[in-house]
Amino acid sequence: MFVPNEIYLLEKYGITYDNILEMDELGLINSSATIGKIFENTNKKTKIFETNHFLCLSNHSGRFSLQIFKLTTYAIQLLKIINYEENDDFILNYAKLIKNKFKNIGVTLHKINGIEGSIIKCDDKDLLV
Repeated sequence: MFVPNEIYLLEKYGITYDNILEMDELGLINSSATIGKIFENTNKKTKIFETNHFLCLSNHSGRFSLQIFKLTTYAIQLLKIINYEENDDFILNYAKLIKNKFKNIGVTLHKINGIEGSIIKCDDKDLLV
């Protein structure tokens, strides 16, 4: 799990750079080193994350990365304890940001209906259309 390193998007949802530094001090993320989640050439669909949504990238060639703050193990465990629910609007806006930033890549976002073993069942409807 991660927090996107997209300050404009974070600030839109009330998360400031000072909040990022506070999360770092609490051991929830590491803000001193932005990590790039790297994607290599592929014509296969690549999932970025799967929570209540399934974000897929397809038809990309070359190499690109998304800048993120990775959550620590402690933060992930804390989210489980407090029954965190993701913000659907935030996920939608992050997916739109990726789609606008990387115009040569197919980006789709789908609502997850359920998971059976290793099979993820998603709505066919692309939420970005």
